[in-house]
Amino acid sequence: MVSRRDLDSVLDTQEVIKVYQKKIYYEYFYFEDRGRVEGFLFIGKNVTIINTLDDFVAKFKVPDILNLYVNKKYNNNGQIDRISHLDKECSKRGLSNKIYDGVSYLEEIIWDATLRSYLKEEHHRRSDYIDQDLFTYSQEPENLGQGIDYFKGVLSDKFGSSTSVIFGRGGVGKTTFCDALKNEIDTGDNKKGVFLIRGEQISNLVNFNDLYIESILDLFEAFKVESNLSNLSKSDFSLNYSCGNILVIIDGLDEIDSALGERFNLEKFFSSLSDLDDRFHNTKIILTTRDYFEKNIVSASPLIRKFKLKGFTEKDIEKYKKIKLSNDSQKTNFDKLLEINKLKNNGFSLPVIINLACQAVLDSSDEHMVQGYESESDYLIGTHVYDSILEYMLAREIDKQKLNTTVDGLFQLLSEIVIDHKNKMSIDDLNEYVELTFNENGDKFLKNPLFNVRDDFLSIKEEALTSLIKSRYLIYLLKNDISRYEKISNILKDSYKGSGDTYNTVCEFVGTTDSDFELNATKLIKKLKESEVNTELTYDKAKYRKAISSLLYALLSNKSSFDKNERSNYIYKLLGGKNNIIDGLHIYGDFYSLSFDSYKVMNSSFSEYNKLSDCHFGKEAEDVFLFCNFSNINIAKVGHLKNCLFENSCKFDKCNIISLLDTKSNANEKKKENIKSNIISIAKYVGTTQRSLNLIKLNTTVNWNKSHKGFIDELKKLGFIQVDKSGYFRLNSDYYDDLPHITLGRFPITLNNIVDCLAK
Repeated sequence: MVSRRDLDSVLDTQEVIKVYQKKIYYEYFYFEDRGRVEGFLFIGKNVTIINTLDDFVAKFKVPDILNLYVNKKYNNNGQIDRISHLDKECSKRGLSNKIYDGVSYLEEIIWDATLRSYLKEEHHRRSDYIDQDLFTYSQEPENLGQGIDYFKGVLSDKFGSSTSVIFGRGGVGKTTFCDALKNEIDTGDNKKGVFLIRGEQISNLVNFNDLYIESILDLFEAFKVESNLSNLSKSDFSLNYSCGNILVIIDGLDEIDSALGERFNLEKFFSSLSDLDDRFHNTKIILTTRDYFEKNIVSASPLIRKFKLKGFTEKDIEKYKKIKLSNDSQKTNFDKLLEINKLKNNGFSLPVIINLACQAVLDSSDEHMVQGYESESDYLIGTHVYDSILEYMLAREIDKQKLNTTVDGLFQLLSEIVIDHKNKMSIDDLNEYVELTFNENGDKFLKNPLFNVRDDFLSIKEEALTSLIKSRYLIYLLKNDISRYEKISNILKDSYKGSGDTYNTVCEFVGTTDSDFELNATKLIKKLKESEVNTELTYDKAKYRKAISSLLYALLSNKSSFDKNERSNYIYKLLGGKNNIIDGLHIYGDFYSLSFDSYKVMNSSFSEYNKLSDCHFGKEAEDVFLFCNFSNINIAKVGHLKNCLFENSCKFDKCNIISLLDTKSNANEKKKENIKSNIISIAKYVGTTQRSLNLIKLNTTVNWNKSHKGFIDELKKLGFIQVDKSGYFRLNSDYYDDLPHITLGRFPITLNNIVDCLAK
């Protein structure tokens, strides 16, 4: 709007005017050039235009040239024509002849200046997309109608939601919904852009190890290279996001949190969103996540609205079937497949399963193929819906392509793609694996409908399917082959806070398994501990620690009857403790509270473990924690914690433990000094004589929250003061010899014990 030469002088003139009672809010800048004054007037969104213009004319000299900008505003009927209204009111006040370029919408000025070249991606909306019903996330969910239509209303300000969070199970269609919404906006005529972030991509970013996220701008910097906004500067993105030109969609917030761990400050992230909306009232962001992550969402802010996708209804399935299947034979086979495998659940079905079922019957002319296969897999669980459809598809593919392998052989290939290659395997690697493992040509395997082949790389299409593969492979290894602890740790590390689909699967397994697994788990933890100690790599250390944390969460998940002592005893046993020392305990997140009455803890780490203050310690305990690391812990109370519990070798990072303990210690010392002053005052007055209560109250200085008499009563209970039959008070004769020292503040041990008791 102005040259860089004039920018500083313009900014120095900034005036911000807010009069809430009259709904006035505007910002005014101006500068003088060769005797001519040019002004820039920005009128806020939720204001009364008449009052605002009157206030401006009254407060400021009208410039020779006035540039007037206003934010767009909407109601239930669509966009309000604020420009016509402003033209009319400016004319009434004699401002029209000063506004050479007319009134402009600020959003469009910013768009034209920074985003004119925005690439409206051909971001495909799947031809088989079914717009599911959207529900409120509450105990009594309200059906809000079709999701795309609802969020088009959100984006046009029909509903006052700045931050929207959509919850749903893996495979329910969150990613497909995000693609469809982006496509809807990108194909529209309005000046709106979309910045789409996929959580699943974060670990593949070049700068992944250097990422630390605590704001929307941090996420933009991390992901912009992968997006169609790669040429946009951070400041220009900030401008466009703030004024509502760019909608941000984050698909898989839980995946970002899981991948980054402590390097994703969720609380500050949501705080930054709130701050931006408080200032500009124009920001829009949509986040998706799985249900388990709900407890991590900052829900105190009224800006956050929560929604849920439940899946396909019967009506949706019928629509989908008509789109995907071309003839009656396929539709009949599809219906049989759904019935045999019980793929409908509580009125809603996972779209990913319905899609796989459609793929399974496509091109299947033989009716016997829908009869299913007897489960013989060591990996898949035949009684589970998702497993049964996956096993059916793998068996069908083996038959159709005449592959020289079994269902489990093909499943191992899937696990290789998902786990070892992070769901991005090169075609060369596939060919090598297939040749060495099956003595086959890789071309036949590429025809599998589960695969997506792009730019010489192979991946599995459905995110929910990758979660299932990881979970089932992990359970197999936990039962049968813990020697592959590297693979186990690579999968377990993502569940280190005791949440997620993989964690839920492990908990389910732990709840149904026999005691032999605990023996296996103990051996596995031993291997993980040894690996953690022996590696010098920070990433690997964190991986092993997280795997241990994940295992401990899962193993305790079915021990709800355990108290603090029993949990600690169990952990001591699992970690192979000796001589009452727990070595290599690694805890992340909201873990269970424990008791360290009988134990010391060495070479351990605690991150975000705010329940530390709920743990129990022996009264005389000292140096309980040795060579331990504490990070990102902010306790609300001290509880049983004391400075002496932490030996000097302990390290603290981003914790308030020591500061809180020091504060408590300082307060305790002040309290003790006050008690001593009270005792000295009483000892000086009473001496070796006896006094009435009233005289003591009149002649001594006592500061005690339970009154003068209350303090004397406490001293009486603790044996420092005695009362005779007449009701007179005197000091316990045991202290007579010490009186000269007491009045000088030098207390004997027994009296110091009384002070300690009163200070608690």
